[in-house]
Amino acid sequence: MLAQTRTDPAVHPEGQVPHWLFAYDAAGMTAWRALTLPAVHAGPHDPAHLRAAVLEALRRWPTTPAILRDTTAPTRWRGVTLPEGSIAAVITSFTDEVPFSDGPAACPGEDLALLTATEMLAAILRDREVVALSRRSPLDHFGVRFAVRPRER
Repeated sequence: MLAQTRTDPAVHPEGQVPHWLFAYDAAGMTAWRALTLPAVHAGPHDPAHLRAAVLEALRRWPTTPAILRDTTAPTRWRGVTLPEGSIAAVITSFTDEVPFSDGPAACPGEDLALLTATEMLAAILRDREVVALSRRSPLDHFGVRFAVRPRER
């Protein structure tokens, strides 16, 4: 499929493969972090709710610490004017959005990462339950302690 994709001669499609594989790192981290949500807040485990847990985990705890953007016009910020084409870093922990971005810089692995993380949660929770061992703030995913145990029948 990569060989048949039309691109600019300066673009090497095989260079996209590491970006797609990077989505699997994010999917694993996100699935683990998303397990803190059913540990603290009981709820249904159907696909729609699991996907919502994944999206909420991504919103609360972004896997990408910063997003780089180019200014498209002179931009005034804190008394300084940055020329068009300047690079700006957006620290994702200060935003309230899922870090897949949008527009020309949208993450091509968004659907893959969401599907993978949701399916991981579904597989883990199919015959197991998540039990909170501590009741610290669910905003601190490092502070929430939980166990994944076989579901009682």
